[in-house]
Amino acid sequence: MSTKDSEFSVLIAGVAEGKLEDAAQSFAGAFGLDPAVAQQIVKSAPIVFLTNASKAEVKALTPRLAEVSKSGLEFRITARASNRVPKVN
Repeated sequence: MSTKDSEFSVLIAGVAEGKLEDAAQSFAGAFGLDPAVAQQIVKSAPIVFLTNASKAEVKALTPRLAEVSKSGLEFRITARASNRVPKVN
C-alpha cells in the first residue's frame, strides 16, 4: 500500500439546525480549541478539519468524533481530497 492510500481527510459536513452553539462548544472541548475559533469552523461547514491522517490516526479519533457528533455535528472521513471544500488552516 502506498503512502497516498493511507491518507484520509476528516470533514465537518454540517451541523444540525439549532445546534450551532452546542456543537461548537463540544467541538472546542474535544479538540482543545478556543470557543470562538470552534464556532467559526462549525459555521463554515462543510470544511476539511484534518488532512493527511493515517488509518491509525482516524481510528484513534473516531470515538472523539462520535462523541462530538452527539451535539449535532456531522463528520465525514474520506480518502479523496476535494479542492472545492475549504480547509481549516
